[in-house]
Amino acid sequence: MTDQMQSATAAQAYREEPQGPVLTDLLRPALEPQELGIPIGIVYDLVLKILFNEGEASLRRLGDVMKTHPQAIDKLVEQMQQEHLVEIARAGAGRFTYVFRLTDAGASRARDAFDRSQYVGPAPIPITVYNQSVLMQSLSGNMKVTPDEVKAALSHLILPDTFHRSIGPAINGGTSLFLYGPPGNGKTTVAEAIGGILTGSEPIFMPYAVAVGGYIITVFDPIIHKLAETDPKSHPGLCRDTR
Repeated sequence: MTDQMQSATAAQAYREEPQGPVLTDLLRPALEPQELGIPIGIVYDLVLKILFNEGEASLRRLGDVMKTHPQAIDKLVEQMQQEHLVEIARAGAGRFTYVFRLTDAGASRARDAFDRSQYVGPAPIPITVYNQSVLMQSLSGNMKVTPDEVKAALSHLILPDTFHRSIGPAINGGTSLFLYGPPGNGKTTVAEAIGGILTGSEPIFMPYAVAVGGYIITVFDPIIHKLAETDPKSHPGLCRDTR
């Protein structure tokens, strides 16, 4: 995952390029199970484990935990009902408000699911979709920071007057940047300032988790990442990082 490298003006220009609509397609919520792009067994296991942990849950609750549109989950729950894994605990005004629970067979399947993986949370996105989203949000070669922006970002630090002339071209190179020096000379502080330049005020999209070879790998870390104040209804498993 890369920080978003842009100034406010450059960000608008970038969004007018063709990448925008393509990224929007990736973020569109899945309304059918197959649109999730991951093995259905993974989604099955998540539903079973959530119901096992909570005892009862509505489609909306399942959607909230899995960050997935309830309509996609409903198709799977209907199939699970036919397989006698899930049953209706309480009926409401509409199916999305129905509360479901596991049958004995469903509870047994849920234990098997926990043996395979202890993960319970947002449905992962395919690793291929994650790779595409990273490339679409990478601004290498597209964004350029100005000397004034660099000096403003470093203004709180005591540095040589010409320091920005060295670091600026490195930032605009759009590749990895290596800061070196003895301990305590400010490398981390400079790196954080550079991150602020590159990120700006615009959030980027990243997944809560990705699916690779049938396994779930968590990406989102609430200690490191910060959710944007407005979390859009998007492709399941995607959130925004405001760094």
